[in-house]
Amino acid sequence: MSEERNMINEVPGSSPEFRTELAEQLAELAPEAIADGKIDVEKLKELLEGDASDTSERFGLFWPGKKRAMRAAQTPTTATLRPDKENSKNWDTTKNVFIEGDNLEVLKILQKHYHGKIKMIYIDPPYNTGKDFVYSDNYREGVSTYLEWSKQVNEYGKKLSSNSESEGRYHSNWLNMMYPRLKLARNLLRKDGAIAVSIDDSELRHLQSMMIEIFGEDNFYATVIWQKKYSPANDAKRFSDVHDYIVIFSRSSSFHRNLFPRTESMDKPYKNDDGDGRGRYRTDNLSVRTYSKSSDYPIKNPNTGAEYNPPAGGCWRYSKESMAKLISENRIYWGKDGTGAPQLKRYLSEVQQGSVPMTLWDWEFAGHTDAARKEIKSLFGTSAVFDTPKNSLLMQRLVQVISSGEDDLILDFFAGSGTTAHAVIRQNAEDHKNRRMISVQLDEPLLRDIAGYETIADVSRERI
Repeated sequence: MSEERNMINEVPGSSPEFRTELAEQLAELAPEAIADGKIDVEKLKELLEGDASDTSERFGLFWPGKKRAMRAAQTPTTATLRPDKENSKNWDTTKNVFIEGDNLEVLKILQKHYHGKIKMIYIDPPYNTGKDFVYSDNYREGVSTYLEWSKQVNEYGKKLSSNSESEGRYHSNWLNMMYPRLKLARNLLRKDGAIAVSIDDSELRHLQSMMIEIFGEDNFYATVIWQKKYSPANDAKRFSDVHDYIVIFSRSSSFHRNLFPRTESMDKPYKNDDGDGRGRYRTDNLSVRTYSKSSDYPIKNPNTGAEYNPPAGGCWRYSKESMAKLISENRIYWGKDGTGAPQLKRYLSEVQQGSVPMTLWDWEFAGHTDAARKEIKSLFGTSAVFDTPKNSLLMQRLVQVISSGEDDLILDFFAGSGTTAHAVIRQNAEDHKNRRMISVQLDEPLLRDIAGYETIADVSRERI
């Protein structure tokens, strides 16, 4: 019986009171700021001296409903998780979990056993384009009642509404939905963990500001631009939109990104091998343009006695002493027959074993939406399940750059079609790691009738 299943089944009927948890931490750090079991805010300000703001004017992101959104993250849940053995695979041995339910409640439940244990979180939330699904977070009954109450589905479970701009609080509604989820997600991350969030221009600036508030400005890591389309839309009224963003924040300075694996094309130039045990190498120029008199000297070919000077205005990249050592160690290449000008041998075994991630990922490197639709079609016989699915190669790139540990735990609480779980499983097969996956998806009705599937959760579960 797996540890993960035991932990989930042990979850009590209510999650921790996060406001009280913060008060307990403050009481431990500053006991003199506690009076009658409460935080004495004025005393705390005195202790903080110049570190506390003494004005109501401050920099930050503010919107209608923000205080309520903050309370939503702190309010305990009475929800519980019920095992579904009938729809499970390898119940006694699996280390992966699929949870069907509202992700806000699930995130609260997970706090008990997964607080500070998640290495990587990826989410692809609603982009708030006026056409997608937005959670209202104001329900006391089941999900079906909640969806009908919030006018997102009719009495037959079919979706009706979206967060249209005519709603009035167009951006506020989206922020109120996202804030408590990101706040709870932060608590789940390990100190060396990171979260990646897909978004487009509609809410990019608001998402970044909100995440700076929740994670801290120093923990902003990167905003990746992903080229999701390989050809422009010729009927675009303005510019043709061909990219999305992935905003990455770390939990703390303990997080360090990985290098991307080296490719065959990167290794191809290393085709020489002297058979001396150092392996393959390529040749490189020994001169530099930044002039230094101490590095301007002739190099003698030990085979012919011919001398070679650096190009006019330049010099050698090594001092005379260092160059002599390289020559003695057979690290200088003198041409195929040993009679040419000197070149440096760069050994594949000594170069950086990977490539530094860049913030621009083109479709050849990270796939595109058309590939994602083809993936869906290959699995379900139709590409009409989702309008804008992510492709598994994009997810795999994120796993490569964020997760490297043998048993890293990865969470996606907007699981959708299950692409993240697909990518994790495939990456495990490629690098022989044992990353584990928690996927969370609301049983939201499908936009279209697909034989055998009624909800997005049905599709995600089947794909996994």
